[in-house]
Amino acid sequence: MSFLTLSAQDCIAEPTLTPWLGFFHTTPAYRGRRYGKILIDHACRAAKEMGYHKIYIATDYINLYEKYGFPHLENRVDIYGTDSRVYERKL
Repeated sequence: MSFLTLSAQDCIAEPTLTPWLGFFHTTPAYRGRRYGKILIDHACRAAKEMGYHKIYIATDYINLYEKYGFPHLENRVDIYGTDSRVYERKL
């Protein structure tokens, strides 16, 4: 239905920014049921339990992660040479 990863590094090669949510996807038939929010909130709680105070997402989507509490932080070039939007959520 929905999945994501919680990892120390993602497509932005910046060791001071960690951890990252990545590969977030919800199958179209299950969108609108808040499964993604459940996973994001769970990953944020897990990161906080690990001692982190912030969590990041890199994406090219606009106006998606803001609704999950991730304001746009900045744009950075990712490891593929593409401009990515970096979002940060305080935990």
